[in-house]
Formats: sequence, C-alpha cells, structure tokens
Amino acid sequence: MDPNSGPVNGGTIVSIDGTGFLMHQTVYCRFGNSIVVGFVRSSEKIQCKTPPQASIGEVYVEISVGDNVAFFASSLKYEYLENVIVFSIAPSFGPTNGSTAVVVSGSGFADKSTLSCRFGSVDPVISAGTYINPNKISCISPPSEVAPLNVEVSVNGVDFSDSGQRFEYVAPVRVQSFHPRSGPYRGGTNVVIEGKNFIASPYLRCRFGEMDVVAEYLNANSISCVTPSTTVGVAKIGVSNNGVDFEYPGSTFTFGNLPSIDSLGRRNVSVYGSNRIYLSGPNFLNDTINCRIEVPYLYYTKEYIVKGEYFNTTTISCSIPSIEMESSKTLMSALISSSTNGQQFGSAVPLVFVLRPEIYNVMPKSIQPGQFSVLNISGSDFVDTLDTHCRIVELDIRYKAMFVSEKNIQCGIFIPLSLTLQIYRMVQAS
Repeated sequence: MDPNSGPVNGGTIVSIDGTGFLMHQTVYCRFGNSIVVGFVRSSEKIQCKTPPQASIGEVYVEISVGDNVAFFASSLKYEYLENVIVFSIAPSFGPTNGSTAVVVSGSGFADKSTLSCRFGSVDPVISAGTYINPNKISCISPPSEVAPLNVEVSVNGVDFSDSGQRFEYVAPVRVQSFHPRSGPYRGGTNVVIEGKNFIASPYLRCRFGEMDVVAEYLNANSISCVTPSTTVGVAKIGVSNNGVDFEYPGSTFTFGNLPSIDSLGRRNVSVYGSNRIYLSGPNFLNDTINCRIEVPYLYYTKEYIVKGEYFNTTTISCSIPSIEMESSKTLMSALISSSTNGQQFGSAVPLVFVLRPEIYNVMPKSIQPGQFSVLNISGSDFVDTLDTHCRIVELDIRYKAMFVSEKNIQCGIFIPLSLTLQIYRMVQAS
C-alpha cells in the first residue's frame, strides 16, 4: 500500500497491490469504520481515496470485491496524520543556483522518509525534507530561473499543503573587491565591499571567519560592514543577501594590532612642509598607509591626514604638509600617528614644526682642509633642538650644530685633504 499515511481530512489516493482483481468488478476499501468505493487499475492494483477521520492514528485497511461487500481481513495499516499547514519560510529568497537551506515553519510535520518540499506549481521540483520538530523542517532549494515559486510541504510525498508561501529566486551576489583589507582585532573597521546583485534586505550580512555582522546597503554594487571584535589573524570574508547563502571572493581580511611608532627619522620638520619623514615601529601592514598630524592652536586642533608609503613591517614614510605657524612662535609642537587601513590610528608621538632658518653671515669665510674648524653662523629662526645641523651643500655632508641663540649657531667642521679642490670651488661660490 502506498502511501501508508495521509492527512485526517482525507482525499489521499492510496494504491493497494494484490492479485486476482478484475476490471469489471466493484471494489470497496474500508479505513477503520469508513467505507469508500475503489477503482480497479489492473489485475494487481486497485486505488481508493481515503475518507476523512475525526482523529489522528492508525486504522486497519480492508478490501471487498464484488457486490456482497464482504471484507477480507488484512494486516494493512494506514496512519492518519495531522493536516500540514505552512506558516512561513526563511529565508524567503535565495540565489538561482539553488542550495539554499530553507527552514519551513508550520504544523503537522512528522519524521517520515517521505517528508518533502515542493517548489513551484507548474513543472514542480520536489526536494527532500529534513525533520527538525513537529513545527519546523528544512529543505534545500533546487536551481531555478529568477522568479517566485510556491513552496508547499508533504509528509507522505503525495498530499501537499496549500498555504501559498513563496520563495523568490534572485541573481546570486558577486564580490569583486573590498577595502581596507586589514584592521585592529578589536574591530570597528568600516569595510566597503564592491560587486554586483546586492539587495537592500534586512538579512544582508558580512562574514569574517565564523562571525556574521549586519551589512549596510549602499547600492546594487556596494555595501559596507563594520568588523567584529575577534583575535589576531586572517579571516575569510563572505557576503550574503539572505543571511544563509554566502559568497566568498577567496581573499582574506587581516586582524592585527594597531601600528605604533618607536622612532622618527627626524623629530623636527619644516613648517613649510617637507618631502618625507620615516617612521619606525611594529605592526605595519601593506594596506592603506596614512599618517595623521595633529597641530594644536589656541582655540582648536587642526588635523592633517597624509598618504604614506610602505617599506616593510617596521618602516613606513609619510610626506609632511605645510602648516600655519602662530605669530611670534619659532616652533610648534604637534603629534603624529599612523594607520595601515586609513581609518584607525595607533598611539601618537611628538613632532615639532619649526621655521626654516635664514643665514645672513658665515665666519670665517674660508677654512683650512685637514684641520678642524668652527663656523659661526648668524641669521634668524634658529631652534635649540638635537636635530639642528649644518650642511655643506655641494658635498651633501651634515655636521651637528650647537645652538647659541635664535640668531646664532656654531658648527664644527672637518674637511679631508682629498676634497681640497671641491672645497675651493665651494668657498669661491659662497
């Protein structure tokens, strides 16, 4: 007998196999105490439509052939089940390539091998169901074209619900790029993901490793997500429109420590800007390198963000912007910090902006090669710092300077005899 179960409201066509059935004979089926007329389909098969029953449970099924309505004792049993009703499905949409695990909520579900879902009404596709509890099952969506399809459930594989729930097939999401590609392990990095077929759905999600976060829809080609707090390491990044089916671009996001600065190539920089300053320290990553320079003025602090260049995990460089010097000052203290993702910056270290010194006079006018000489240099805007130097321009040789006043410094110079000719030319040009 197939099927051997069905809903209590009846109407299930049951096929019963046997022998000796005649096509011209009248047959009857008795389900418990209810009798219905059957149909002979062949000498070895009859069919009967189950009558409704008042309650669920098993009943014996007996057959009568001919007009005398004499039933033959039988060991066949038919189980009446609760009527299947579907309340909702989740997710309610998925990609056209299928494989979405659709959770169906309702009533009347039973743990039967014939438990199944039907997708579509015209040319429907049957998907095996997985029993979770009497009110919940799951089914895997089959592939389909972009379109909505009705989803109904059957416990016996024959009688399906008629609840009108629909599953919408949509174009699968595609991830093409994302930035930045790194951030601190404590989270908080805003990652912009670009691709196509994003949907403004309440279930739009990003996945970092095993952790899911809510995504913000920007447009059909881009979304953004804020990274969660996790541990140091790399994590696969994925995106889902429905919170179930994730697309992985094959790239990873690096969670690490914020970069810190141990030392600067120089601590004093020109207020008029300069080419580069080198920063050394741990945790630099080759991503979006930026430096942040904070300059405090009397009533506000001005922030400068400049692009940097990556050299290795312990060295980067950044260009120094020109700033406005407060009147009557010859130097201004500032703070510099770095970021490897363009968003979160590590701890800051001091940086000093100084005016470019002006040289009015140098004494003596000439020096003796091969001997140590002291140059007395007068001018303006000299600053008492460890970075103050004199430079012989043509030779590009630097000598540490001693601060005397804002208008005077001294430099001890030694020129080797081998450079006499060059020095002669330099002195003549001074």
